[in-house]
Amino acid sequence: MFSKVAALLSIPLLLASTTAAQAPSYAVEFLGAGTSASALNELGVAVGSMTLPGDVTCAAISYPGQPFTPLPLPAGYLSSTAYDVNDSGLVVGVLSTSTVPNMSAHAVAWRPTGSGYVVDVLGEPAGDLYSYATGVNNLGDIVGSSGIVPWAYVVHGVHYASTGPVVLPGLSSEVADVNDNRKVLARNELFDLNTGQMQIIALPPGNWQGFGGAALNELDGFCGYIQGYSSTCASFPMRYLPASGWLTVGGCAQTTSATAINDLGDVLTYVYFGGARVRFEGIGDFPIGQLIDPSQGSWLVQYYGASDINNQRQMLCAVREPVSLQIGAARLTSLTAPTLFCAGDGSGTACPCGNASAAGADVGCLNSLGTGGRLRATGTASVAADSLVLQGSGMPDSSALYFQGTTRANGGAGAVFGDGLRCASGTIIRLDTQANVAGASQHPVAGDPPISVRGLNSPGAVRTYQVWYRNAAAFCTASTFNLTNGLELTWQP
Repeated sequence: MFSKVAALLSIPLLLASTTAAQAPSYAVEFLGAGTSASALNELGVAVGSMTLPGDVTCAAISYPGQPFTPLPLPAGYLSSTAYDVNDSGLVVGVLSTSTVPNMSAHAVAWRPTGSGYVVDVLGEPAGDLYSYATGVNNLGDIVGSSGIVPWAYVVHGVHYASTGPVVLPGLSSEVADVNDNRKVLARNELFDLNTGQMQIIALPPGNWQGFGGAALNELDGFCGYIQGYSSTCASFPMRYLPASGWLTVGGCAQTTSATAINDLGDVLTYVYFGGARVRFEGIGDFPIGQLIDPSQGSWLVQYYGASDINNQRQMLCAVREPVSLQIGAARLTSLTAPTLFCAGDGSGTACPCGNASAAGADVGCLNSLGTGGRLRATGTASVAADSLVLQGSGMPDSSALYFQGTTRANGGAGAVFGDGLRCASGTIIRLDTQANVAGASQHPVAGDPPISVRGLNSPGAVRTYQVWYRNAAAFCTASTFNLTNGLELTWQP
């Protein structure tokens, strides 16, 4: 996720390298002049801020295909900004009684309803006067910081629980993020909300002043910058993964940081008055602007523009629009990203039992958990790269069968099957059966036994994917199984 702490507290180059694997080529979706982007969820929903008439800075949200639109600003508050959004559309950030959002700020959550948002001012721990909400996970945990000075000077790390704000003991005040494991990132510290235990990640060998944490992924990996003592080479962008440890992901500069990380280990970085770059794990390191497809025009990515990257490798950046020369936020989407289809759309008509998941069009029909099974794809659908992974979630603890088709069932509308919709059709290949653990499972699509999909697909092949899973206590029929949404993608060389 986005470096929320860097933006909040003004916390302060990647070296060129490439590999033989092909980097994605991107389309640009300009979100509006004067907009600023902070975070991007797995559905491509972006949040940040925009400027309203009268130079009012207001928190804003953008759904795919739409520009930024303002989030409600309650009476008595003059400005706001949004720092994070989860996959259910819960947005967190700050409201302020000043015209500058981070001054005289109060932590806030915008909770989506069927017709808009409920604005929930989260309050401060006893003795503190100001607060900031910088991270939210898919469980609804909200974290941030609080203090007594009205300008982004914080003294406490905070969990905004349903009972009120709770100071996190022993945790540094610069809280950046929280993941679905309920780990909270501050500096190089991970605080476990489940156990109350703190894990301090030892810094790599060297003479360092400390580490500034920026963003945390779902695998407890994180990124940020490490601070040295040189006046000209003061900081290095860094990534930490539990399995492999620390990695310097760019050269030193007076001000630089890795600002975002996804579950693939990809990171975004920036250098002050230098450039915005992306390091794709297993592919290479690139200036973000060079990845924009020529068909999109001559967009200029601003040096501070690397805000967030999700598991679909969508990115948020600040750009200069090539015709009007206006500067604002942009959502960059790979031209070869998977296409979602055949899923619950919230209308109540997409699923045979007359119910669609409240989570929206990213999931299959409702199951016995009251959710819809979700299928995502990470990595690259490349015959050469061999990195595509399908991941299922939101399913009951049971067996799950991943399969591939060659067409969309009923043109993408799906066919009634069990308690859900069969989306993938044509020539069906079973990939593997996995056991759901806590509602999630994953299957490496290409190259691993029992079936090498890479060997069965060639460049240009269009394939559909879905997961069938057991659902003994079906939601609305006598069936004992259900299905996730469908995904369609085109295999690249």
